[in-house]
Amino acid sequence: MAILGVLAVVAPVLLLPGMAWGLAGRIRPVQYPADWMTARAIMDSDRRPGSVLILPWAAYRRYPWNHGEAVYDPWNKLLSREVISNDGLQVGTQTLSQESPASIRLNRIVTSAGPLTSQLRAAGVVYVVVDAGPLLHAPRPALAGQARLPGARVILDSQDLVVFELPGPG
Repeated sequence: MAILGVLAVVAPVLLLPGMAWGLAGRIRPVQYPADWMTARAIMDSDRRPGSVLILPWAAYRRYPWNHGEAVYDPWNKLLSREVISNDGLQVGTQTLSQESPASIRLNRIVTSAGPLTSQLRAAGVVYVVVDAGPLLHAPRPALAGQARLPGARVILDSQDLVVFELPGPG
């Protein structure tokens, strides 16, 4: 009976070493910044159809509020509307191809040079969220131009993210 007790304690640590790291403080919960929850409320309360594009065009992020730990883009879990991000996994210097049809379709648009606004609207994008990268530290007066989103309206601007609303069709 004592052997079963020891195995019950040791087996999870041997079979799930990640659990042991978590218990040692490596894995810890974080709270999303308040402006993220504000952005979520704004976009989810909008009844218009359309998706949200996430920039920079990369699958993983390192946020200061998350202690700089790498995290898969969280917007897909936060929003109730379709979120399009680059889901191509980067392993070392190699990037694996994207999986979702929306990511594959918009990759050509996002990685091309020039303005994005009309092409994104034609693809059904209503909002663009910039949640990392140099754009967050750019001068604010010309933010839409720097994001290659002429005509877009900044609806939320903070140190953690910028949310753009794209103009309607036409």
